[in-house]
Amino acid sequence: MVKRILSMALLLSLLLSLGFSASADWDGAYRCVPKLSFSGSSASCTASIAPSEASAKVTASMTLYRVNSNGTLSTCASWPSKTGTGYLPFSQKYSSARSGNTYRLVISGTVKDSTGTHPIHAYRQAKCP
Repeated sequence: MVKRILSMALLLSLLLSLGFSASADWDGAYRCVPKLSFSGSSASCTASIAPSEASAKVTASMTLYRVNSNGTLSTCASWPSKTGTGYLPFSQKYSSARSGNTYRLVISGTVKDSTGTHPIHAYRQAKCP
């Protein structure tokens, strides 16, 4: 039991020290995992949406925001909405990221399956080094 608590505490401290925040959605109807990384002034923006039912219809969009010093968001890039059945991947680049700025990649949309329509909202936030 002590090992488990120490392991969890170590994992939590590691995650808190990484300098990013994330929200990945899993509500039983789908899983959405956004990823945001930087190489110089280029931001790599990717996401995957995997519904629990292979026949589910997924409609989603991806937007990159800069997080301002007062906490508000400014749109940097917005890509066209995608629709598909089953797994839906996104992959885009943003080439005007600035060192020291914090960015938030947001995925929003819906998953329609046999149990109804489920909203998607997930994000990943990271600071450009």
